[in-house]
Amino acid sequence: MTVSQWTMGAATVTATYVRRGKRFRVFIRPADGPRISRSVRTEADAIALVRHFNRLGMAGVDLTEALRKAQLAKVAEAKSYPTIREALPAFLDEMVGIGEIRKSTAKGYKNRLAVWAYPQIGDTAWNELTREQIGEVLVNLRAAGRSMACLEQIRCPLTRFYQWQMNAKGYKGTNPAVDLKFFLGRQPSKRGRKRDLQWFRQEEARRLLVACRTLKPRWFAFLLVSFGGGLRWGEATALTRADIDWRRGRIHVQRTWSESGGRLERCKDGEDRWVTVPVSTLAALQAHCEAMDLEATLNAWTPDQRQLVFPNSVGGITRYGAFLELVWQSLLRKAGLPYRKPHAMRHSYATWLLEAGADIRWVRDQMGHASIGETEGTYGHLVREDHERDVDALDAALWPAAAPQDDGGTRESLGHRRPATSHCVPPAAGRSLSTDQSGGELMVEGKGFEPSTSALRTPRSPN
Repeated sequence: MTVSQWTMGAATVTATYVRRGKRFRVFIRPADGPRISRSVRTEADAIALVRHFNRLGMAGVDLTEALRKAQLAKVAEAKSYPTIREALPAFLDEMVGIGEIRKSTAKGYKNRLAVWAYPQIGDTAWNELTREQIGEVLVNLRAAGRSMACLEQIRCPLTRFYQWQMNAKGYKGTNPAVDLKFFLGRQPSKRGRKRDLQWFRQEEARRLLVACRTLKPRWFAFLLVSFGGGLRWGEATALTRADIDWRRGRIHVQRTWSESGGRLERCKDGEDRWVTVPVSTLAALQAHCEAMDLEATLNAWTPDQRQLVFPNSVGGITRYGAFLELVWQSLLRKAGLPYRKPHAMRHSYATWLLEAGADIRWVRDQMGHASIGETEGTYGHLVREDHERDVDALDAALWPAAAPQDDGGTRESLGHRRPATSHCVPPAAGRSLSTDQSGGELMVEGKGFEPSTSALRTPRSPN
């Protein structure tokens, strides 16, 4: 142990260091001030620190005042970092500007953070946020019964924010969002995710639509538009009479109903599209509009109410929760089908088109995807499987020469048959939804594909 002491007016300094395990602790006691301690790794560092304070004492420096100013400077530096409430919206806008995320994605992040994160951590400087604080937010979400998607809308922007600060801005601090698996809780296994139902098969769609015609005939055309046009729930809800081009058999999708905002908004990313629908869907829409005209006359609806294609019983827009509880869930129970979200009708539309041989670029336009990469990333497995089956057509040219001599030249002797993507025989190219008007029974051509979207996305660079 080394002890040194100088007395020069007010600058009396006592500097000492001791060994504590594998480290060394230096104690400094200024005149008329509390003792200060610092921990260093080596004895050489401890000696150098003692000598440093000895020199300050010999120079007559008032260490108490100097350390107080240093502490104030440190606090001021910490306060210079924006709060989470200020930093995250600006960061998300920056990511939209450089094309890292979509505008609609940033909007969803902002809304979720404002409701669930900012009340707890919004006023914390972002360099002082801890893993435990983020974990508390996620645990509160789980306790409130929120979905995994809701939790990801809190975790994902925080993780991206700190990654960006460390990689692009040179931030040297810790990343509190680096590992939050403990707070997210147990996740479904890969096998469990593959069991998720995201599509309707042909026979399932038929059962659902027949149940709708029987139990909820008012919503029959709505389901046909979702199945036959691939519209999102909010887009179908927001349709007006002027959006239907009866002569050309298409629908102009240019607005959507925002459930969180409670208002009509522009389509996702502000882009509109024309969607061609089957003749059977147009026929059902025409019959539905005629029925709504009669109901509007009986109830004296206003001109604005009469313009809605799918109004509720009082001439307004049905809320998503009411649709789920009063229509969707009862239809699934009536049809004896496992639960899946209404968005599964949109997935079914794309699946049926691609398996029927439709060009993926045309499907992209019909779906309103931002790029062909989004369509390929979600449904590209269907196209690849279809191309693999096309290779079998080469047998007509190659099999007679390549067949073994002892099997009679029959390919079936090898037992090799390439399965269809959705585990059943694909429909003929060009077929889509159709209604057997003579029999009065809806026939849905094509098939669904049931594993979850996340489990089937093709690997590609992060968005």
